[in-house]
Amino acid sequence: MHCHSTFGKFLLGLALFLVVGALLTLFDNDDSDSRNAMLGFIMIATFVAIPGWILCRRANLKQDAIAQQLQGFIRSHDSFSVAELASAVGLKEQIARQKVLTMIQNDSLDLVFDSDTERFMRRDKLAALKVIKSCGACGSKIALSKQAEDQLMDCPSCGSSLT
Repeated sequence: MHCHSTFGKFLLGLALFLVVGALLTLFDNDDSDSRNAMLGFIMIATFVAIPGWILCRRANLKQDAIAQQLQGFIRSHDSFSVAELASAVGLKEQIARQKVLTMIQNDSLDLVFDSDTERFMRRDKLAALKVIKSCGACGSKIALSKQAEDQLMDCPSCGSSLT
């Protein structure tokens, strides 16, 4: 499970630490005290792990909802700017751009960046006048007009030069 909550991760880590402490009490020679210590460690670990799990679960559900919103917006638009996407889903532009670029790199979205209009476009709606290049550094797909095909340009994702 991947957790999108920093505090949730902290609580789950603390719970894991307490479980390890409980296991270490098994190696103590005094049976009655070590058994009580082990039960105490396990009980505290449980009280710490449950809120940690709840925080992680809530944060993960929120991230899933944002991803659903992003994909819904992208499916309903042939082209869009990062500003349009960010305002539609309620994110900062930088975060929206990062999420779109991550989805493109993971091949969950078939988008290209049109360098002429500074917009992302769905590949299936791309006009016949465009050429698609891939960035050698990050793998992002960029749509260029036929006139700009031979010009030196920078990748909008990572900033490296396109050849």
